[in-house]
Amino acid sequence: MELRHLLQNYRVSKGISDSSCEYYLRCVKQLERFTGHPPDTSDLQRDRVNEWLHAKSGKPAYRKSLRTGIMAIWSFAADSGYCNRPRELSLSGCVHPRSILGQPRMSHDC
Repeated sequence: MELRHLLQNYRVSKGISDSSCEYYLRCVKQLERFTGHPPDTSDLQRDRVNEWLHAKSGKPAYRKSLRTGIMAIWSFAADSGYCNRPRELSLSGCVHPRSILGQPRMSHDC
């Protein structure tokens, strides 16, 4: 199932707001740029999504936001029986601003 269609089901099922739906749609569009086709549930594979996240340029917080959005969609897809449950996606290798400033990183950070 295409993720855009799944997102419509997610919206109805979970009653998410317009702004949340737009956020998830932006995440799907970014994944589409990477895959070169409208992503579907078969694209929700840990190695493939990790590759996409690591290929994204920009601030670590942006990649973390994309990861959060895709994980929400992926979890819903799994709950709906379209794929297996996601495992944690890694953002290792990203440079965290606190590490640049010499401050310790918190466990929940990137």
